[in-house]
Amino acid sequence: MISNIFNVIGASKKTVYYGIHGLIKYKTTSCTVVLYHNKIDINAKTNIFVFDTDFKYKKIAKGKKSSRSADITTDSVKAKTEKLKKLVYEKFIEDFPKGHDITPIWLHKIINEFHERPDGENDPKFFVIPLFDQYIADAKTKINTVTGEPLAEKTITRFEYTKKHIQQVEEYFGKKIRISDVDLDFCNEFIRYHKEVSKYSNTTINKSIKQIKQVFPLV
Repeated sequence: MISNIFNVIGASKKTVYYGIHGLIKYKTTSCTVVLYHNKIDINAKTNIFVFDTDFKYKKIAKGKKSSRSADITTDSVKAKTEKLKKLVYEKFIEDFPKGHDITPIWLHKIINEFHERPDGENDPKFFVIPLFDQYIADAKTKINTVTGEPLAEKTITRFEYTKKHIQQVEEYFGKKIRISDVDLDFCNEFIRYHKEVSKYSNTTINKSIKQIKQVFPLV
């Protein structure tokens, strides 16, 4: 039954210690989410850490890889684990009927999504250049609502130029720019760099800024 798909968020057996200003040690435990359904029995670390006082153990049905699970008793931690549990549930009922592989890798991707952790530097949900690639690919199939024709090739080329201008800024600062970095400060740094280093004209820079704002409307 669907209601029996999930084991509650369980506490893993591995325990770690860390210091607070080198004076006090707290015992924490890493939580593990366990998913079982018919022959599926997988688990993954959630990177949600709890204190001993945040949970209590309980036994679960025999025949599973895990012999016990944990009830989270602290409200703030429980809210987080329940949110992750709901996300896993929703992904499962979407992917399982389609025949997608339900594996530990599948579960890790969901956990990364929960923590807003990218799947590498080519993840368009988090990094600017992959999102630009995606935007350009979509633009090539769009129709101009005024002319009824595909977007002009020069428009696509202009987006490619803007992407290159962003990559130049990345190389200058030595880091991949995240979507969360694109704000007014980023635009100011973009303008400063291309004025002082690239020696681009105001017209060229303004065209790129306009397209950045088109891709990121909230900037």
